Amino acid sequence: LLTQEADHALDEMRLAQEVTAATQKKLTKVKKVLRIVWSENRQLNRENAKLREKILDMSRDQNKQLDEVYAILAHQEVLSPLKSRTSISESMELSSVSSPSLSPKSANSSFDDDTSLCFSSPSSSNDENSLPVLPD
Repeated sequence: LLTQEADHALDEMRLAQEVTAATQKKLTKVKKVLRIVWSENRQLNRENAKLREKILDMSRDQNKQLDEVYAILAHQEVLSPLKSRTSISESMELSSVSSPSLSPKSANSSFDDDTSLCFSSPSSSNDENSLPVLPD
C-alpha cells in the first residue's frame, strides 16, 4: 500500500515537473517576444519624437515666412499708401514664387474677416488712397 502511494506521488511529481517545464518554455518564448516588441516600441517612440520635432520646425519656418511676407506687405503699404492694391497682389505673387505655400488666400484664412481688407481687390474698396487695416 505504501509503495503504491509512493509510486502515485512520484508520478504526480513527474507530471508537475513536465507541466512546469512546458510552462517555463512558454514563458521564455513570451519574454523573448516581449523584448522584441519593447525594442521596436522604443525605436518607434524615438522616430515619433523626431517627426514631432520636424513638424514643429516646419511650422515655425512657415510662421516665420508668413511674418516676413506680412512685414513686407505692411512696409510697402506704409511707404507708398498711394500705390494701387494691384501692385500688392504682384508682390504677393513674387513672394509666393520663393515659397509656394504662401498665398493671399491661405495666409488670410487664419485671420478674422475684418482683416481681409489687406488682400481685397481695388474694386472692393471705394477709396483707393485709404490705408488698409493691418493685422495685429
